[in-house]
Amino acid sequence: MWKPTNRDRGSLKELVVALLCLGVAGCGIYRLGSSLPPGVNSVYVPVFTNESGEPLIETECTSATAQEFQKDGSLELREESLADARLSVTLEKFEVEPIRYEQDSTKAGREYRIKVTAAIVLTKTRPDQVILDRTVTGETTFFLEGDMTNARRAAVPALATDLAHQIVKAVVDFW
Repeated sequence: MWKPTNRDRGSLKELVVALLCLGVAGCGIYRLGSSLPPGVNSVYVPVFTNESGEPLIETECTSATAQEFQKDGSLELREESLADARLSVTLEKFEVEPIRYEQDSTKAGREYRIKVTAAIVLTKTRPDQVILDRTVTGETTFFLEGDMTNARRAAVPALATDLAHQIVKAVVDFW
């Protein structure tokens, strides 16, 4: 059976100290809080533009995004004339895809994933300067209970919440 010697213990201590130093040094790179440019403390969020083909989804997504900004707290929601930045969002694509099928059929879906893809542009208002131009996707799943139209409608709030989270994360934490 192997027994550590004093020399082995010394090497172990050196290794532990080295790992601690590396760990602490790694923490120095991480930044807490927003990575927004200086002077951007508030945002105006107009109703999203809907080019997705899914009716009325823009109101649910706009509302969820406003709530997510309030929950996050990094940016204050303001009227357009008072905001430091403007967030323009275009809902570009709405997709529904089956992910689980009925046991007796390869065509009838039982569980579905819905996705909405959005183009987001954050513009600093004074001076007029694009800060962020990116595409994000929100998604959720739902089970088909009853008809597809009602099942999709029932899943939209969860979809809007996920998209809102992705939008706020992209705006506040962009690198």
